[in-house]
Amino acid sequence: CAWKLCVAVLVLNDDGGVFDAGLVAAVAALSGVSLPATMLDDEGVVKLVRGQPSVRLPLRTSLVPLTCGVAVQRSGGGGSEVALLADLNSAEEGLVAAAITVVSDGDGKICGVFKPGGRAVAQTVVEECIALCVERGGSLKLAAGLGADGPTAEGTAGSDSPAKKKRRKK
Repeated sequence: CAWKLCVAVLVLNDDGGVFDAGLVAAVAALSGVSLPATMLDDEGVVKLVRGQPSVRLPLRTSLVPLTCGVAVQRSGGGGSEVALLADLNSAEEGLVAAAITVVSDGDGKICGVFKPGGRAVAQTVVEECIALCVERGGSLKLAAGLGADGPTAEGTAGSDSPAKKKRRKK
């Protein structure tokens, strides 16, 4: 394929989590895209190939982004204590020392880690954010009634799925 796609995300209302929401929206928009087949001719010009099927974009549609805010609180002994806040609203985003966004797929594989500016954070803090994101992906998969190979009997309507049991315990 010889296509260049640009995605513009228009934010109508910002109460936090814009990066996460924008990523999910972009992937959802691109997941249905099929591009006409192309080839390079002898002169290096891209041409459409008629009669060949369109090519779907190979996207993972089950991406799970999670932005963690890193809050640092000074303790009385001169040290500091770090706390992670997930799913920040706009007020919290302005108060945290740093933000880290981790993106995993539905199987818990890390697709990316993004940390724009802010305060430097220890590797252990990044690892905690990664663990939270992977845990969240597993929770979302259970809530959707999906097992490792797709829908499970537990996820069908009217069943007493593990996701329902987990919600009752809270």
